[in-house]
Amino acid sequence: MSEEKTEFKDTIMGKITKGAIFEWGENDENNEWFVPSEEQADAILSEGGLEMGDHIIDYSSAEKAVNSKTYGSEEAAIKGIVELMKETNKIPEEEKASLEEQIKSEVYTKKSLSPELAQQIKETLDSRGKETAIIDILRGIHDNWVKDNGNKFDDPKRAKKLYQFVDLRLMSYGGDGATADLLFLKPILEGAGIEVDVEGKLKEEFERQQKDLMEAKDEKEDVENKKIEDCSGVRNYLRNLKERYKTIQGVETNKGNKDQEGKEVTEELKNPEILERMTEQVCGKLGIEYNREVSTSEIGEAIEGVTLENFNDAMNTMINSEKEQSTDEQTIDEQ
Repeated sequence: MSEEKTEFKDTIMGKITKGAIFEWGENDENNEWFVPSEEQADAILSEGGLEMGDHIIDYSSAEKAVNSKTYGSEEAAIKGIVELMKETNKIPEEEKASLEEQIKSEVYTKKSLSPELAQQIKETLDSRGKETAIIDILRGIHDNWVKDNGNKFDDPKRAKKLYQFVDLRLMSYGGDGATADLLFLKPILEGAGIEVDVEGKLKEEFERQQKDLMEAKDEKEDVENKKIEDCSGVRNYLRNLKERYKTIQGVETNKGNKDQEGKEVTEELKNPEILERMTEQVCGKLGIEYNREVSTSEIGEAIEGVTLENFNDAMNTMINSEKEQSTDEQTIDEQ
């Protein structure tokens, strides 16, 4: 007796894609954004489109619906699991590619992973420490996104999201931080019978790793200068991002558009305005009070021609100029 085929919407990959649909919503043919109901999401995944009520969506196939929502992040999750298996000596290097294909096949076609594969994954996570392993995989998913999305760094519409181009451990835990990528990993782990304690043990492990990074516990040289204790520590980290966050090396802002002049993200951070914008955003994610750094050129311009008689007027001009710049930046962000 042949095994009954599982509908795509009920597979592990179907659950991942449905989660993305609910998380980010859809734009219909009239470019109107809406969050589909359970029934509408099932229609999108079953038929590759939706023609229901006021909303029409046509992906032409469920596969295109997947690609438009997950952007290959589920593959980064699978690669992370397999890489962990190799690191913990569960499999040799030469078996990585075939195991990735096996997991991907089961993720796309089954409600749960085969018992043997599920046991392999469970033993791998346990040998590393389940929560530590999950954070490692989430960091890999995030790193993969950074490498593929350099073009978003200087996109004016994403001016408030520069903070996404740092180590995952320097982002917030919830929101669009660490737990956002659980969207791609959690259904796979659940398909292996592995529960994820999102608001308990996993959060504790993330906060431990974040604290270690900010205290530079893994650094062997210049430890004091690498600690992130205040706003200047964040700024110093970003100034040295190429060395502190290896993933960012070689990531260019013209990714996918070679007709545009490309600059590495780390080169863009040599621009004081971009550096300050990103510093403020990362400080916000870490709950650190932000203090704007005044450049030497601004100080020079402010004190040029200053005398004892006009000192107060000069200081007021400098303060008002800073306020106007802050207002302009906020206007750009809101556009």
